Amino acid sequence: MNQTAIEARHLTKIYKLYDSPFERLKESINPFAGKRHRNYYALDDVSFTVAKGETVGIIGKNGSGKSTLLKIIAGVLTPTAGTIAVEGKVAALLELGAGFNPELTGVENIYLSGLIMGYSREQMDARLANIVAFADIGEYIRQPVKMYSSGMFARLAFAVNTNVGPDIFIVDEALAVGDIFFQAKCARQMKKMVDNGTILLFVSHDLDAVKSLCRTALWLKEGKMHFHGDAKSVTMEYSKKIIEEINYWSADMPADCANATVEKTLVVEAWAAETDEFGDDPGHFRAGNGALRFMKVEVLDNEGLPLLHTAEFNKEIAIKCFVRIIKDCTNFAIGYHIRNKQGQEILGNDTYTAGTDIYARKWKKGDQLIVSFKTRLPLLHGVYSLNLLASGFSDPACPTDVVFLDWVENAYVFEMKVRRPAPLFDLIYLKGAVSYEAF
Repeated sequence: MNQTAIEARHLTKIYKLYDSPFERLKESINPFAGKRHRNYYALDDVSFTVAKGETVGIIGKNGSGKSTLLKIIAGVLTPTAGTIAVEGKVAALLELGAGFNPELTGVENIYLSGLIMGYSREQMDARLANIVAFADIGEYIRQPVKMYSSGMFARLAFAVNTNVGPDIFIVDEALAVGDIFFQAKCARQMKKMVDNGTILLFVSHDLDAVKSLCRTALWLKEGKMHFHGDAKSVTMEYSKKIIEEINYWSADMPADCANATVEKTLVVEAWAAETDEFGDDPGHFRAGNGALRFMKVEVLDNEGLPLLHTAEFNKEIAIKCFVRIIKDCTNFAIGYHIRNKQGQEILGNDTYTAGTDIYARKWKKGDQLIVSFKTRLPLLHGVYSLNLLASGFSDPACPTDVVFLDWVENAYVFEMKVRRPAPLFDLIYLKGAVSYEAF
């Protein structure tokens, strides 16, 4: 039995760009007088397949062709060249308000959307109550949608498209305008649909959401297929590229800023890491401008012994980062993130947030330091990775414009044991006061 639901072969979409409307007019009047346009390849020879029950994230910078690809799959656009075969009923959230008549009420647009998707009025009658309840926009449901805010558009569109039982559900950043409660509600609904076998095609700049919802991912770059694989690998490679580009555009940021005024004698315990234990192993997805390097990391249990890659629930650990300064620098922070198997960042800390004065020292080439963090691990059982990050900033008073000095993914991998006596069912547990009254 054929399990392929979407098959794209050599998809190409070309738009004609003109310098002015007058140039377009002259070409249309006299097409034999020479070409007055230039071709823009929104998609360029893109091929892939999606199996039934698959969840696919589509990532890339603005203008990379993501929306064009989804519109072709949804049947809104036709390709200039290549073929697309889609099996099943498609529901698409491509743009807010797309497919809605602004003069009609929310209820009338629900029936209109159902008609477009091939449902009868009787079939939409059976779905109306669920759609209205999910949208949760009150009396506005009976007002013309031209009165709606962008959030209301998103609520109604999502409610309609997820309650018509699509075989393929396409989401193109349409949920970004919703409030956090609505976004969480949508995420639960999409997970439920995926569990029931719906194909999900999800475009988002939120890489954590892509890793959480999708099994595989496509990375489009300038209209071409740049990388297609499992979601974790694709998003990590994309993150690495983002870091490299940030560093490129931040190249003029001085590594040695004049506002570093604190001078202290450097005293660190001796250590003998003569070689970089991470090197350039692609498994670490290493990136950065190389002003400093993480040489190794040690993870110790609450007795100061090596953790041995297995951690007890809520026990304290120590994370020791061994760092070597490669170029004179200052104004930087050393930090870590602990991520779960889905790539979501669960815990983390850094030297700037913690209040140390590392950023204010003037570090010289050849200096070495050990940065130690202590934390508890109140985490759900499963596999986790420790990721190390060194970031520099030009203004310590507002450390948001950063350049990445070194970034090491998967510096250490460990497994959390099951909590006893009762297992944990949330991602993280924070102990709090509990009381009750009996009557």
